[in-house]
Amino acid sequence: GRLPPEGALDVVERHGYDIAPIDVGGTDGETTLLSYVWPDQGARLDRLRGAIAVAREVPARLERRTAADAVAGLTPADGALTVLWHSIVWQYLGADERRAVREGVSALAGRAGDRSPFAHLTMEPARDWSGSGFRFLVRARRWPGGRLAVLGQCPPHGVPVTWH
Repeated sequence: GRLPPEGALDVVERHGYDIAPIDVGGTDGETTLLSYVWPDQGARLDRLRGAIAVAREVPARLERRTAADAVAGLTPADGALTVLWHSIVWQYLGADERRAVREGVSALAGRAGDRSPFAHLTMEPARDWSGSGFRFLVRARRWPGGRLAVLGQCPPHGVPVTWH
């Protein structure tokens, strides 16, 4: 499909949350992340090195938090779109944590308004039915309104994305 429209984005704030965040500002964090990629996956290593370069140039504030605590701490910003993004994380959360994240997303959606919209973007595995193979869907739900859109589909490591 066609790529998403090009255009400038004005990112007001960036935050990263993880139960064990890795700061790539120094060589220790970079080495740790690079060690997670299989050595025969050159394209993946190149993408990661590019992402590390971007993270060093445009850093995000990293915080050690559970997913539920991170979502509970978010508030839709007045005059800006608040975006919650996660990819390939859902399968690592227990049932209670997933429920708490869903409740947090619902609370954010309830506080969203025309001047403070909220979008939940995900790239997570999905099945059409029990026993079928996984598809990795890029999905977006935006409030007010709450309409769900499947933006694309990709392999587990995200490239290439087939945009819908």
